[in-house]
Amino acid sequence: MDKALDRDKKNILWFEEIEKKDVPLVGGKNSSLGEMFSKLTSLGINIPNGFALTSAAFWHYLRYNGIDGELADLFKKLDHKDLASLKETSRKARALVLKGKFPEDLEQEIISGYQKLCDYYKKRISAWPSVLRPRPRILRTLLLPASTKLI
Repeated sequence: MDKALDRDKKNILWFEEIEKKDVPLVGGKNSSLGEMFSKLTSLGINIPNGFALTSAAFWHYLRYNGIDGELADLFKKLDHKDLASLKETSRKARALVLKGKFPEDLEQEIISGYQKLCDYYKKRISAWPSVLRPRPRILRTLLLPASTKLI
């Protein structure tokens, strides 16, 4: 099977797998982070590691919750020239998405990815002299990239 097709079906991509051309797959910020991580770390520039949820993960979430059809119907009624219609459609769409629950397989994949990320940083930080090691609360704040946001 084509490697590009496999990537399109993944729920999570690690920064090392992401390039700037992946905007449709992971969004602009994540594609930029991936590009920096994959290109600059090999040059000795420290870029925080992380992973991104893909558009496939989002569609999986929508389908699992039966929201995809509701959203399609909602967007058919949208009058994009009417600001009030846009605001109301946006409010309803957001409410639909937020009421959903994560499919168990997607939730487990996210938890597993997060654990791998924690393990990655634990190994790196354990090599630091103890005086330089961040304290746990600070560590959690510093090491959670914005891409770990759930939907």
